[in-house]
Amino acid sequence: MDSKTLDNSTQASHQGFFRVTRAEYARYRASMPWKRAALFLLSFTSPRLHRQPWAGGGVRWQRFREHFHYGDTTPAQVLDARSGLVAAYTDLDTQGLYRFPVINIFIEKLHLARTRLQDGEQVATFSLYWRSPSVSSERWGGFNPIVARCVSADQAACDAARDKIPSAHWQALQVGLQQVPKPWKPGLYHITLPPEITVRF
Repeated sequence: MDSKTLDNSTQASHQGFFRVTRAEYARYRASMPWKRAALFLLSFTSPRLHRQPWAGGGVRWQRFREHFHYGDTTPAQVLDARSGLVAAYTDLDTQGLYRFPVINIFIEKLHLARTRLQDGEQVATFSLYWRSPSVSSERWGGFNPIVARCVSADQAACDAARDKIPSAHWQALQVGLQQVPKPWKPGLYHITLPPEITVRF
């Protein structure tokens, strides 16, 4: 991996290689038109000036772009389109030796999708992982997925990213959701997968 803002010692198992634009970045990050315009313009500032309060937009845009290009493509399902509740699945294993499957239930900006998302709809998310000093080096502390359709206007590209996700990952998501207590609430939930579901990362 040759990222400028991410940990280059690791690489996503299902790297996204997904393209987003500055305009899409600004639309996702800000709701007010003037704020979107400001984010768009500031995205052209040099990332090397990120220590300047007026010029941090360049590095923030770069991190956002790299989130989709270098991030992991993960399966997700819309739980409640009205409230924006989404569930995504991944494995937090860092070494490919153990299994730490989890479900991340989070609130997403589903109203930004160009076509209306429905309850139960399957979507592709792009995720970055973060470390935590409270957990062993064998696993990540968590991950932050972003729904592709809430950012990109390219419906075909979003569908293609979803269709590339292995079927076993979708099965793991469904099995995991059955283990998450209801009513569903945002949080990271550790799950157990049966041996017949072979998920490779």
